[in-house]
Amino acid sequence: DAKVASDILNITLTARTVGEKKFPLAGVPYHAVDAYIAKMVQSGNKVAIVEQLEDPKFAKKIVKRGVVQLVTRGTITLPESLGKSKNNYLVAIKREQGIYGLAALDLSTGEFLVTDFDEENAVSLLEVELSRLKPSEILVENDLWKSLNIYSDMQLCTITYRDDFFFDSEQGKENICKHFNVLSLEGFGIGDYNPSTGSAGAILSYLKETQMRENFLNITKISPIISQDYMILDLSTVRNLELIENLRDRTEYGTLRQVIDNTKTSAGSRLLTSWILRPSLKHSTIQTRIDSTKELLDDSILRDEIRDILSRMNDLERLISRVCLGRSKPRDLLALRHSLELIPSLKTLLSQTKTSLL
Repeated sequence: DAKVASDILNITLTARTVGEKKFPLAGVPYHAVDAYIAKMVQSGNKVAIVEQLEDPKFAKKIVKRGVVQLVTRGTITLPESLGKSKNNYLVAIKREQGIYGLAALDLSTGEFLVTDFDEENAVSLLEVELSRLKPSEILVENDLWKSLNIYSDMQLCTITYRDDFFFDSEQGKENICKHFNVLSLEGFGIGDYNPSTGSAGAILSYLKETQMRENFLNITKISPIISQDYMILDLSTVRNLELIENLRDRTEYGTLRQVIDNTKTSAGSRLLTSWILRPSLKHSTIQTRIDSTKELLDDSILRDEIRDILSRMNDLERLISRVCLGRSKPRDLLALRHSLELIPSLKTLLSQTKTSLL
């Protein structure tokens, strides 16, 4: 591990001699460890965090240590590794009787989504959804992934294989109901025993396995993706139209998102990205967005005041998630307090608007 870290992080490799054996070592400053962890994870590695589990004052011999967290591409919440306008999705896929169930979770924001594909072109629809989500990590059974034959950029996405029982729908329902403290999933608009239920349960099990904890207070709801409400944009269309990545070097320079993204918050930028990749087909939704845009366009003073407040607001979604996961730092708490203090002024301004979206 020390040799691997030395190569990836470009740090000095040392050694410690114990008896006649030499053990390689590589270290980084503790105050800068987050940046190094992010770099290791981005290179496709999983990083185990080991901490002291007892007070050295009361230790009889060697202080007890243990793994307290396993950081992976799909579960990382460090600001150094998360893009402002991009979600960091952990996706799970299950197939049952010809139906494909997909669940997606962004642990850094608490967004939890599920959907099922049972049409003849289910695999194509699944590939479209994966191209929209751009997951950082996919949980899937080995044979199923091979049969899907879906292209995945291994430099950007890690495929984590799990046995078939890991995606059991009945166990999945039990995991989800226990997490949300409910008896049925009907209130969320999803079926109790759909394949996507097994996928969602697999994600919760994986979180408990890697994060070494039972509760995730930042995950407050689970929402269905209703495919019929959105225009289908396949991977080729998204690429050729250069919606979020250009064809030349796959950056966002010159893309539609870069041109129209004048949002003031990270959450707003992520929402805009979602709207670009999922154009709504519902007349009421489209009309509401048009009415809201027109209202702000007509009232320039109100618009500027709202934008001024939003420009001073930090990424509330991710700040709250880090607090709920017990990974916040003093600067996160200060940023959270500063952002929360702005909300009353923002609510006062929005109360002057007429459209429901605002």
